[in-house]
Amino acid sequence: MKKHPAILNFLASIYFENNMEVKEDIKEILSQGQNFKNNTAFVGMDTSKFKGSVNPELVMKMLFWIGEGYAARSSYQTEVDYDTLSIEMNDCLNLLKNNLYKEEYL
Repeated sequence: MKKHPAILNFLASIYFENNMEVKEDIKEILSQGQNFKNNTAFVGMDTSKFKGSVNPELVMKMLFWIGEGYAARSSYQTEVDYDTLSIEMNDCLNLLKNNLYKEEYL
């Protein structure tokens, strides 16, 4: 991201595009990416670390939503501090881990 800082803005602009000429095409492309993401994310995922009441699919959705939010926020900024972004993202991941993992995996 530091090497190509405009990529985040570009990806966010695609995701939030409302132009009717391209909206359906983008929707189709994003749905293919969604299938790829779902298939990739769950392959080999060790769900035994989660507490018994945790739904791993919901956790993956939450992670996606967090990423979406960061992308949307960053798309409105003229300059993004990727170091701070990385620290905040790791803080979010640690928060989830500390609350969703069994004690023996913390």
